[in-house]
Amino acid sequence: MKNLIITVSLMLLSQLGWTLENNKSNGANDNETHNISYQFAIYLIPDCAKKDPAKTATTHAQTHIPNFNLTTSINTSTKKPLLDINIINDAHTEYSPPDEQSLHYFGHDISAEDGKKLQKSTTAIILNFSYPIDYVLTGMQDALSFTHKLAETCNGLIWDESTREIFSPNEWHKRRIASWGKDGPNITKHTVIHAYKNTEFIRAISLGMQKFNLPDIVINDFTWTNNDPMAHLINIVGQSLLEGNKVDDGLTLRVNLHKIRNETLKKSILLSLKENASAQAVIPLKPAKPEEGDPDNYLLEIDFGNQQGNGLQEKQEAFISRFFGSEDKVIYVNHDEEIKAASAAAKKKLPQLKKDFNKGLKPGEYIYLKAPFKTPEDTNEWMWIEVIGWGDTIKGILQNDPFNIPTLRAGAEVYVSKDEIFDYLRNFPDGTTEGNETGKLIQAFEDSKNNSE
Repeated sequence: MKNLIITVSLMLLSQLGWTLENNKSNGANDNETHNISYQFAIYLIPDCAKKDPAKTATTHAQTHIPNFNLTTSINTSTKKPLLDINIINDAHTEYSPPDEQSLHYFGHDISAEDGKKLQKSTTAIILNFSYPIDYVLTGMQDALSFTHKLAETCNGLIWDESTREIFSPNEWHKRRIASWGKDGPNITKHTVIHAYKNTEFIRAISLGMQKFNLPDIVINDFTWTNNDPMAHLINIVGQSLLEGNKVDDGLTLRVNLHKIRNETLKKSILLSLKENASAQAVIPLKPAKPEEGDPDNYLLEIDFGNQQGNGLQEKQEAFISRFFGSEDKVIYVNHDEEIKAASAAAKKKLPQLKKDFNKGLKPGEYIYLKAPFKTPEDTNEWMWIEVIGWGDTIKGILQNDPFNIPTLRAGAEVYVSKDEIFDYLRNFPDGTTEGNETGKLIQAFEDSKNNSE
């Protein structure tokens, strides 16, 4: 295993220099040594912390990672791996653990009982790792393994300061160590993506890429509908960079999902593709403007400006449809009394939906509304929009390409009246939905028609 990782590391070294040059061109000191530095921590559970943490950590470091020099402060000019161990005995004041609510989102394999004990933890072992980029993979493996062994010995929970996650030792080993196969690390096991509403749209950013001397990736102003493909895209870019793909002088990156070496990540994304997916693209990038809460790292934003479309969301839809594939179908059906009754029942829900939307939906929750759009033949084509604003009129983003309206395309910003709404579909963060009763009837009609042919 060590030999395989070293082989990958040597290949990567010739590819990672662009990150340093980009950092320099954006104001970094040319004389500064760009060592990789990051921090892990181990919170000791109160009724389990029976060992001397300082002595235990030092002994473990000398035994398990002897190539790391122990130091009391990180000096980035050194050419050797360094480890700075600090013991905090007043964690709630100096290094507060995540609260129980945060554990729901950022805790991994943390039982409710351990979550409560964590709130009473007073002692934390802070581990500051630093090493030259020559050790980008071997250094990470050593740091991960050492942290795991120390957490097991001390019965502690592991915090990753870069990704802002906390793990049981078992889950740390499963995600960070055992997942590291012959094809190298899977970037999704070492980073996390935060997606949140930023004005009307969603912003997503990776956290943790600096541990591999790589930039974190940003995508701005997309809809919740596209949360999954945008997350896949961030991970594809991250994995491509990790595996040595170069960002050229024009800040573009060529990616090909089929050529990604990490089989686990590749297979998981391939399952989401439609038959007409290209799965490859030249992706323009640009320096991203940092926002509050972003990682202290160089940021690159995926730039959709060269895609077809009138607005950003249309351009995003065009890229997603081409890269991941798309499938639309048109169903011609008369609105019988049963469908009309289902539509009338849906309309009665609109006042409450409007109230809930304007109050603020949960992260990952969004509302579709079905509305008519006039064709050149003066007929109606009924399509879904994702709501992004709800006042006297409803502002939304069109969710599919029309069949009979050449002036509209998916991603277009449209406005509809509440009186025109035919049905709704509420999508919850856990993947469950509510509504679309007319759609169920229309699909049943289509199935019956196909079975009779």
